[in-house]
Amino acid sequence: MSAYKIRQIIQQSRRRHSVRQPGFIITLKKGLFFSGILFSVLLAAGVLYSLIIYQQITSDLPPINYLEKALDPQDGLFLEPSRIYDRSGTHILFSFEMQGEKRKFLPIDPTQAESISSDYTRAVVAYYEPGFWEDKGVDWVNLFNPQPNTITEKLVNDILLPYDSVDITHAIRMKILAYQIGQNYTKNQVLEWFINSRYFGHYTFGVENAARLYLGKSATNITFGESAFMLAIAEAPALNPIDSPASALEGRKTIISQWVKNGALPATAAVTLANEDIKLAISAHSTGPRQTAFVNLAIQQAEKSIPPILLARGGMKIYSTLDWDLQTQMACTLHKQLLALKITENPSDEKDGSCQAGALLPVLPSSVSYPETLSSSAIMIDLQQGEVLALVGDSDLNGDGGRMKLHNPGTLLTPFVSLAAFQRGYSPASLVWDIPSKLPAGLPDAYIKNITYQGPIRFRTAVNHDNLTPLFSLLDQLGAANVWKISEPLGLHLSGSTAAPLDYLLNGSKASIYTIARAYSTIANQGEAIGQMNSDKSISPNAILKIEDAYGEIKTDYSSPQKQLIVNPPLTYLVNHILSDESSRQDSSWNLNGVDIGRPAAIKLGQTGDKKDSWTVGYTPQQLAAVWVGAVDNNSSVQLDARVSSSIWSALMRYSSQIIPVQDWPVPDTIQIIDVCDPSGDLPTEYCPLVVKEVFVSGNEPSTRDSLYRQYYINRETGKLATIFTPVDLVERKVYMVAPSDEALSWFKSSGIATPPDSYDDILMPAIQPDVNIEEPAIFNTVHGAIAIKGTADGSQFTGYHLDVGKGLNPDAWQQIGSDGTQPVNHGILGTWETTRFENGLYVLRLTVENNDQSIKTAVTQVMIENNHP
Repeated sequence: MSAYKIRQIIQQSRRRHSVRQPGFIITLKKGLFFSGILFSVLLAAGVLYSLIIYQQITSDLPPINYLEKALDPQDGLFLEPSRIYDRSGTHILFSFEMQGEKRKFLPIDPTQAESISSDYTRAVVAYYEPGFWEDKGVDWVNLFNPQPNTITEKLVNDILLPYDSVDITHAIRMKILAYQIGQNYTKNQVLEWFINSRYFGHYTFGVENAARLYLGKSATNITFGESAFMLAIAEAPALNPIDSPASALEGRKTIISQWVKNGALPATAAVTLANEDIKLAISAHSTGPRQTAFVNLAIQQAEKSIPPILLARGGMKIYSTLDWDLQTQMACTLHKQLLALKITENPSDEKDGSCQAGALLPVLPSSVSYPETLSSSAIMIDLQQGEVLALVGDSDLNGDGGRMKLHNPGTLLTPFVSLAAFQRGYSPASLVWDIPSKLPAGLPDAYIKNITYQGPIRFRTAVNHDNLTPLFSLLDQLGAANVWKISEPLGLHLSGSTAAPLDYLLNGSKASIYTIARAYSTIANQGEAIGQMNSDKSISPNAILKIEDAYGEIKTDYSSPQKQLIVNPPLTYLVNHILSDESSRQDSSWNLNGVDIGRPAAIKLGQTGDKKDSWTVGYTPQQLAAVWVGAVDNNSSVQLDARVSSSIWSALMRYSSQIIPVQDWPVPDTIQIIDVCDPSGDLPTEYCPLVVKEVFVSGNEPSTRDSLYRQYYINRETGKLATIFTPVDLVERKVYMVAPSDEALSWFKSSGIATPPDSYDDILMPAIQPDVNIEEPAIFNTVHGAIAIKGTADGSQFTGYHLDVGKGLNPDAWQQIGSDGTQPVNHGILGTWETTRFENGLYVLRLTVENNDQSIKTAVTQVMIENNHP
């Protein structure tokens, strides 16, 4: 190849490379350019997103100067304890502070006249953050850890962010605020705020008040060893020296071990310090402020929305539902009744006119006396708002003990049995039998001996009069455990029982007066629970209206009640109708109780098997009151009269209802009022001696006639049942109540109740005609349903036959059964009789055979129709 040719090849190759290289570079440059743009966009988006997240996290951060306002030693918000007020806001019911001791914040500056011990200051730093004086106050290494790790973070966590959820967001918010505090306040100020805001139990904040409470000395001279003791209490306030002295002293070891671990204390000195004798000098005020049962309920409900530590820290105003006047009248009425029971006469010191409700108490008979160990409690609820207006816990003559103890409700539970029965198709008119039968084991002999049986009664009567024998039977039939389970959504939670569920009506079950009132309030509101929602989504009467923080901001508002339908309203209407039935309550014991208050009111008395508990629960459509009186000493032989509690109930309701308009329960559209025969609850017949009006849920009305009362034909000479062959002039009609069982019949006889004869007249039966006779049903048989009538209808001159039936022994009218027969029958079926189309009772069957010579022959038989109820 020539040199020229070689040069051409090299030049072409160079030209090719010179063309490719610029294209590659351009492509690379373009890629880098667009990558840069994409990176910039992503970066900008990331920054923007971060700013948005940061804005969301910090938008509601509290200002750090809140610490100055809250913890100022002169007029800080936390120097003013949280308080519970009555509904008007004028009466303080409770103050979250150590009784008799004002809160006091001390500086940590030793140059001040009073300052926190330098030993305690050193102990706090050594335990929580040894590098406190040099650190920035923020643990940036653990940025996303929501648990505070520095003193500044703990201060933020406790004071500025108490409502935050413990999560990553909280961690960032906490550290942002801790950083801001570190930039704006001195270390001395941060430590002083931290020490003065620590909680030590028993509503005590700050080491100064805690030292006075537990050590009987000021925090100005706490030693290093005592500091370990105080720090242990601050770490576990529930394990304080009052409630758990051994645990409080033992807790020092944890503090001392941490000092050693942090290098603040030599191991040799730790042993000596751990064995140092701490001289406790519990303050005389250590019992804390007096907490009544209502206050305890209000605190319990307030803590559902506000953490307990925040309520205790201070500055909160808790407006309760308590009506001050009603509470005062309730307390003095209970006291007056207990005093009257003690001295068996009206106490003179209660005649000053201040206890107006107590003045309405009836005078108890002088023969009634009780031991001094009686206690009582009461509650009143605004049903339409679901608010507790007044509550006095278990009280003796010294006043409210602050507790709502569990007591045996006994027969207060019968309305809940009736509600379960109504759900199964029973009605207030349903017939039940109060006759001797098997009772639950363990009932006191005195109770069994005092039972007075009433025989057949309506269910309404059994509930109102506490006829427990039929109710025990019904409870057993429905399944006792099922009944109490069904009642739980109403708020009836029974506890503390080792008895069988069937025994709960007299013995074994336990409930507080609040639980009883809550369950009854749902029935009173016709199946609707009204109040505020609990954590389990149930609703109960509330004791709190609203809670305001130190700045007047409403943190909790319960002024509008929540509602939840629990039971079908017509069913609860039946219960209310029974308990508000004054005529059904008219027996001797109710007349003596004087419970009628001049307006529609549903009332239930409760008794227990040993009669050591006396209950009355009653309500109008607007208010409910429950009262308990009982023997404190379980070994006491006292038996309480129902008047003990019912008279208190009557006095309280009369007083509270003075300015409330009279109302009655609205009648649901599905309620029907029908005349029925008492006590069967069936449609009346001409033989029914007492017709009453009863209430039913539509579709559950009676469809059959009463069969409890029946007319019988008696031979007045023999006293036996007359037959169709008894001479007419010896027959008389009598109405008897029919016993449906051997047990009922036995009770009828033992109670002297007349029963119909059980045998027929001795008669000379006419000769049976071979060609005209009725073989089945046989004479005196009882029949029901569709029956075949068998016999013979024949003869040499037979032309036809027909069957008739007539009511009574000597029927005034006859009704043909089927159509005429045209063919002779020999020992066969003459016809079919549908007896369900006829009322129960005595009937005569007649067979008539016609002959071609115009003569007729007849045969008769006597039967009793007795069809079962549907």
